[in-house]
Amino acid sequence: WEQVTETPNDSPSNFWDHAYYAIAHANQALYAIQDISGQEPGTALDVEKVVAAGLQAEMAEALLCRAYNHFLLVNEFCLNYNTVSSEKDLGIPYMEEAETQLNPTYERGNVKDVYDKIGADIKMALPYVSESYYKVPKYHFNMRAAYAFAARYFLFHEEWAEAENYATKCLGSDPSQMLRDW
Repeated sequence: WEQVTETPNDSPSNFWDHAYYAIAHANQALYAIQDISGQEPGTALDVEKVVAAGLQAEMAEALLCRAYNHFLLVNEFCLNYNTVSSEKDLGIPYMEEAETQLNPTYERGNVKDVYDKIGADIKMALPYVSESYYKVPKYHFNMRAAYAFAARYFLFHEEWAEAENYATKCLGSDPSQMLRDW
């Protein structure tokens, strides 16, 4: 093991920084969605008000982006999730709010807590994912991408039936039509 002293594009510190930048952008989008939908920004997200404002697809994508980047970080910098020891294994800070103060501090928590928060974001987002407002769906969390991410999350979270359910929703009943023959 060698200490990383350089920070090229594929360095761990660059990966860490850019994942948290993406999370900060997703949280800022959620903050704006709360403001536009008549909620007090920074409070618990009221989905009914978001739906009434017609911003449910944007909310879903922001939640999925936040969850996905936390998922990448926890799997890169922490021990793998398992039902035996994840309550004791150190996690990563899970940023759930837009930053409104300079250099805040965050609790690190444990891997189980991080996975639980990722799962909550996914479950809140999935019913509201829509491709109706995209001009180019492949650059967004469209339905297939959302289901693929959910399948991967539940696979890592050891919820096999849920993983199969979302993989089937993503690939359909005949996966050979969607997958490349390598």
